[in-house]
Amino acid sequence: MKRLSTVLCALCFALTLAPVSLRAASAGESSHAAAVSGDARKVTDGITVVKDVTSQDGTRTIAAKPSSVVCSKQIEVSVKNGIISKVTFTGGCPGNTQGVAILVKGMKVQDAIKKLDNIDCAGRGTSCPDQLTDILKLFLK
Repeated sequence: MKRLSTVLCALCFALTLAPVSLRAASAGESSHAAAVSGDARKVTDGITVVKDVTSQDGTRTIAAKPSSVVCSKQIEVSVKNGIISKVTFTGGCPGNTQGVAILVKGMKVQDAIKKLDNIDCAGRGTSCPDQLTDILKLFLK
């Protein structure tokens, strides 16, 4: 089983995928039109925020580059009224990142953090879901 995990993680590093995304349900969802907050800024070790915008409907979207030890190259999260409406992983294990994105859609930010915080991938000390929680914590500030 450990060997299979190692092979799958190696495959994740080799994959470069189009973003796996899930959108909020309404067809009339407005685009994110608010100003971007400055240049990219480092938030925690390995996490760099590249976008932080709030649309006219109150949806806040944060995109960040996660730690280099995980397979995902960027994670983008949209939250409105404390509820996750969209998660997009660029890169990473396609089945896992798509599954995480589906599971957290519609969930309260705090509940997703409780479930995904400190998940480890192959002894790296972090994982794509754990990196997602680092971004979600920014919505609580």
